[in-house]
Amino acid sequence: MTTFAGAADGAKPKYPFVFVSGYAGWGQYSGINETYQYWGMSSGDLLGYLNSRGFACYAASVDPVGSAWDRACELYAQMTGTVVDYGRVHSALYKHSRYGTDYTGRALIPAWSETDKVNFVGHSFGGATVRLLSQLLAYGSPQEVTGTTEGEVSGLFTGGKTGWINSITTMASPHNGTTMTNLSKPVAFLLPKDGEKIVGVTDESSIAIINYLITLEAETLVIGHPRDPIHPAADAAMLADSLASARPRLLRCGGAKRLLVMMPNGSTSAEPLKILYEQLNETPSVAQNHDGDFILCYEVEQISLTQVAVSIIDGRRDYAEFAGRFHTRTDVEWSTLPDIA
Repeated sequence: MTTFAGAADGAKPKYPFVFVSGYAGWGQYSGINETYQYWGMSSGDLLGYLNSRGFACYAASVDPVGSAWDRACELYAQMTGTVVDYGRVHSALYKHSRYGTDYTGRALIPAWSETDKVNFVGHSFGGATVRLLSQLLAYGSPQEVTGTTEGEVSGLFTGGKTGWINSITTMASPHNGTTMTNLSKPVAFLLPKDGEKIVGVTDESSIAIINYLITLEAETLVIGHPRDPIHPAADAAMLADSLASARPRLLRCGGAKRLLVMMPNGSTSAEPLKILYEQLNETPSVAQNHDGDFILCYEVEQISLTQVAVSIIDGRRDYAEFAGRFHTRTDVEWSTLPDIA
C-alpha cells in the first residue's frame, strides 16, 4: 500500500494539482462526479483522499470526445474563470461555434499566474491535452493572433506564459499516437453539426456524464417528418453510411446478423423502411422508440470465438505469440489461438 506525506506530516505542497481526464472522462463540473469520481472510480474518491492529506487537488471537466485543441481551450477557461474561446480561426476552419461554456465566477482554482503556478496530472488523452495547453501558454498561436481582431484574442493564444506551470505528470498518455484514430468515422458522427458544437459541454445534471448524441435524430435524417419533404436519394446515402458505421467488424468472422430499427414513436412514414428493403437489401426488425430518435443497430450471433480473437489482433502472429506468454490470470486455463497464415 502506498502512503502519502501530506500537510499533516509537515510537507504541504507549494502549488495545487489539477487533474485532467482522458477520453470519455469527466471532472468536478460534471454532475456525476458527486457520486462517482473519474479519479478513483470504484476504488473511491482519490482526490478527496489527497485533499484530506493536505494536497490541493482539482478535477477539470474537458470535452470527453473532442480534440486536444478544444480540450486545451476548455481547460484554460476553467483555470482562469473565463468563457471558453476555441479561437476565431480554428472554429471557422472546423465549423463549430467559437465560444463555449462561461466559467466566469467559478474558476477551477483560486488563482493562476506565474507566481501562482499549478501541477498538472493528465491521464491518457488528458496528458496530450496538458502538453498542448503548455505549448499554447508558452508560444501562443500566431494564426489566431493575426486572424482575430485586436483586443478579442484569448489570452491562451498570445503566449508568454511559460512560468505558469510548475510540473506536468502524464499517465498512459498517447504521446506517440494511438489506434483510436481507427475510430475516426464513428467519432466524426459526434462532432460539429450545422455550425454548432454538440459535444464537449459537460452536463451538470445529477446523472449525466456527457451530453453528446450517439443516435440519429429523426429530423436530421428527414425520416418523414411532417415539416420536411422526403429526399429518397439523400436518405438512401445517409442510411447506407449509417449502416456501414453500425455494421460490426465481427461479421467478417461468419455467423448470423439481424438489423434492428427503432422508429420514432408515432412515426407513420414507411420511407426509411422502403429504402432499407429496396435499395440497401436489408430486412430489419422494427420497434418503436419513445425517445423520438431513429436508431440502427446490428445483432450478431453464432460466431467463432477463435475467429473473433484472430480478427481483433488483425491476424498478427506476433500478438498471438505474445498472448501465449502473457496472461493476466493464473487461475484460468487459457486455450491457444490457431496458427495464423
